[in-house]
Amino acid sequence: METDMKIALSLGASAFLLALATPAAAQDGTRMMDQMAKADSDHDGKISKAEFVSYRSQQFDRLDRDGNGVLDDGDMPRMAKAARMIKERTAGLDADGNGVISRSEFDNGATTAFDMADANRDGYVTSQELDAARATLQNTSKNR
Repeated sequence: METDMKIALSLGASAFLLALATPAAAQDGTRMMDQMAKADSDHDGKISKAEFVSYRSQQFDRLDRDGNGVLDDGDMPRMAKAARMIKERTAGLDADGNGVISRSEFDNGATTAFDMADANRDGYVTSQELDAARATLQNTSKNR
């Protein structure tokens, strides 16, 4: 049962990683924006870039299942297909090109989803901006 829970947490965190870290994952606007909303740690109705990066950083520990300090194939050995997809979609985070994503690369990677949602470029994503980004992504997905 504990293994199933770890797998479920890993899948959820992987979905979060895909949604927040990569432009290719911007296909499911609802999931991505719902995950981003969880980053509002002070519950003031807006997400600062610092809150976003901090929340994303917290997800590293969930993704690094083997605790070796990098995201690699060993983190999802039972789900090889999902691991390949995640690796393909997170390749942009591998700044040094060594085939694994370190905590530093993960924490300091592009904030594509945040930047896209921050319509007025003030460094915060409000609930209105989140809703607008969600709608835009859903419309884009429907038109494909």
